[in-house]
Amino acid sequence: FYRIIHSEALYNNEAAAIQRTFREMIRAQSSLLLENLSSTGRLAIGDLDLAVLTFASTVQLFLERLLSEDEASIAWEEEQFIDRFYALYRADLTSR
Repeated sequence: FYRIIHSEALYNNEAAAIQRTFREMIRAQSSLLLENLSSTGRLAIGDLDLAVLTFASTVQLFLERLLSEDEASIAWEEEQFIDRFYALYRADLTSR
């Protein structure tokens, strides 16, 4: 479904609207996830808006790359992103 929407979004207004809605959904879900992790003390996020923008944009980029690449070829990069994101916002870091 996403592959079809992505390819048709340039030519079809309905597909473009669905693509925008999908991007907004990813951002909203990222926001809820990071707000929860921050409010429960599992991550120490100072600037939640920046963290959400970074996380949601990267997720969107990985989804778009999945359209043209094999999932196995970017699995390592996805794991590295998550590890680095966690390391950046680890709650047990006190030197902030």
